[in-house]
Amino acid sequence: MQQKYKGWMCGVVVLVGSGVSLGAMAPKVEVSIYNDTQLSRETLTEAEDEAKRIFQKAGMTLVFLDARGLGRDGSHKTVENAVRLSVRIIPHSKNLSETTFGVSFLGEDGEGAFADVFLDRAQALSAGWNVSLVHVLGHVVAHELGHLLLGSNGHASQGIMRPRWQHAELVKAATGTLVFTPEQARRMVARVSAGKRESEVLQVAALRK
Repeated sequence: MQQKYKGWMCGVVVLVGSGVSLGAMAPKVEVSIYNDTQLSRETLTEAEDEAKRIFQKAGMTLVFLDARGLGRDGSHKTVENAVRLSVRIIPHSKNLSETTFGVSFLGEDGEGAFADVFLDRAQALSAGWNVSLVHVLGHVVAHELGHLLLGSNGHASQGIMRPRWQHAELVKAATGTLVFTPEQARRMVARVSAGKRESEVLQVAALRK
């Protein structure tokens, strides 16, 4: 199977409609994750932790919620002043290439909040290259979240945002070294921080009414 695929497309951007240190004040991203597959909670949790680690290296904190808006402790979570995104794990894609295993939905302004990840593609990649499903799925989720935060020009010639992953990228994924570039990290931190400031302004405006 290693000979069959020249490269895996990590994500497709769909237009809809017309190396940073992590501190206590790291910008936060709240991610609602919907599991429409038979993937176990344990495997999904480990994949979430992998995505968290990748974003930590970029200077951000991911907070995952399930479809009911609950955290891992079973309590309702609302992360104040966070950018809110959603990822849906679905069994397969009906109309995209078999080497594509994620899609992000962006508006005309280049921003978006929703992405899909195809479990069957992640499983095939895991089996074909002997990389754990947790590592593959965690990196795919991080890649799609990267698209939502970086916008329509999110792909790069190196790192986790390469449009096609080959053997070198999968080796890095397995060893925890497939990450965002410093420039990508800077752009995402700026985007999340801007979203945080906008949320704070809206909260102040609501209090003054």
